[in-house]
Amino acid sequence: MNILVDTDILLSIESDHMIHRHLSEVLRIINELHCRIVIHPSTVKEIEEDQDIPNKMILLSKIKKYSLLTTQSNPYDDETFFKLINKPASARDKVDAFLLYCLYKNEVNFILTEDPDMIGNAALLNISDKKIMNIVNAFKHFKGVLQKKVSLDEGPTYYFYQNGDTWQIGEKGAVGTFEDMKGFHYIHVLLSNKRKNVSCKELYDAVNGSYIEVKDKTYLDEYKDEEQDNEYFKEIEKKFGKGPATLSILKKAIIQREEELMNYGTLSIEDRQKKDEELRKIKAYQISITRSSKKGEYDPSLNKARLSVLKATDRALKKISNNCTSPISSHLNAAINTGYKCAYNPVLTDTSHWILHPNEIS
Repeated sequence: MNILVDTDILLSIESDHMIHRHLSEVLRIINELHCRIVIHPSTVKEIEEDQDIPNKMILLSKIKKYSLLTTQSNPYDDETFFKLINKPASARDKVDAFLLYCLYKNEVNFILTEDPDMIGNAALLNISDKKIMNIVNAFKHFKGVLQKKVSLDEGPTYYFYQNGDTWQIGEKGAVGTFEDMKGFHYIHVLLSNKRKNVSCKELYDAVNGSYIEVKDKTYLDEYKDEEQDNEYFKEIEKKFGKGPATLSILKKAIIQREEELMNYGTLSIEDRQKKDEELRKIKAYQISITRSSKKGEYDPSLNKARLSVLKATDRALKKISNNCTSPISSHLNAAINTGYKCAYNPVLTDTSHWILHPNEIS
C-alpha cells in the first residue's frame, strides 16, 4: 500500500523537533504493515521554493529516502474534477489539489494530512474518510488494521530460560545453549515483567540478593574502568556530537534503529548483527551524556547498580547476537531498555510468546 503524505506531515517527520506521539506510532505501524510512504513531485517542488524552511538543503537530502510518486495525472486536464471542488486559490492549494487528484484516480491508497480543507474537498469528491485521514484517525485506523493482521498471524516462540548452569536461548527450532552470564538474569527478570519499568536498583537486587557496596568515586571514573567503552564512545561521539544538547538527536537515532531492527525479516544476519552492535553503542553513549548532564544529582550506589546492569546486559546481548541466527537478537536489542529505569518494552502489537521456564515447554 502507498501512503501519500502532504508537505506539513513530511516536515513534521523530518524536522529536528519532537514529533507528535500519534505520528510516531503511525510511522511504526506503517512500517510493521510493510506500507510505503510516498511523496508527490509537487511536494518536493514546494519545499524547494519555500524560503522560510530552515536547513532546507538538509531536509531535501533526507526526503530522498522516500519513493517519489511517478504520476502524469494533472487535475487541470480533468474538467469534472474542478466542477466538484473549487479551483485552487493559492500555490499551497494547488499542491493539495495534485495530491488529492492522485487519491481520486486511485494512484495511491491513502493520504495523510492535517489540512481540514483537503479533507473537506475529499468529502465533496465522495472519497471515503478511511482514505484521507489526520494523524489521530490514521493512528486508530492503522492500529485496527494491524491488530486484525496480528490476530491472523501466529507470533514467534522464543526460549529464554536457565537449565542448571546453562541457558537455553533462541527461537523455536533454533535454540542455543549458553554458559551462565549475569546479564541473562537481568534480561530474564525484564522479560518476566513485560512493559513494566523496573529501577536499576530493584533489578540489581532481584538478581544479586543484596545491594552492592560502592566506593564514592565519580561516575566518569567508573565508566573508564573498561578501555573498550572509551574507544567506542569516541566513535559515536564523532557521529552525533557531545553534550546534553545531543540527547534529542540520539533519541531519534535510537528510535530509527529500533524500527529497522523490528523489520529484521529484510536484513541479512550480518547486517542485523551490525545494527545490533550500533544500537548498543548509541544507547550506552546516550546514558553517558545523561550522566554528565546530571552530575549534581550523583548517587554513587544508584549509579553503580545502573552501570552494573548496563554492562552485564550489554555483554549478554552481544553474546546472543554473536551466537544466534534467529531474530531473537534483533528483537531483544530493540525492546530491552536499560538505565535508571529498565524495561522490556516491545511494540504494542507484539505477538511473540516466551518460554521462560523449562516447565512451560509443552
